[in-house]
Amino acid sequence: MIVYLNDRRVLLHRGMKVKHALSSDQLREVRAGKKEVRDRKGNRVGLEGALVEGTRLYINRGEPDANVADSP
Repeated sequence: MIVYLNDRRVLLHRGMKVKHALSSDQLREVRAGKKEVRDRKGNRVGLEGALVEGTRLYINRGEPDANVADSP
């Protein structure tokens, strides 16, 4: 199956998840909260999310956690 990550074609086997479309560096950054994965509509997508033919994913810089108070 073909999916797109930042508009680049990625070939995966059926049944693979979002995490399988990422490189090891990208996966590490997403898990650390430095980056996040979003779909073409801008919705955040989890690493365990299912993929279908033609899915378009984009890696963006992670947003700051709203629960963490700003330092003075």
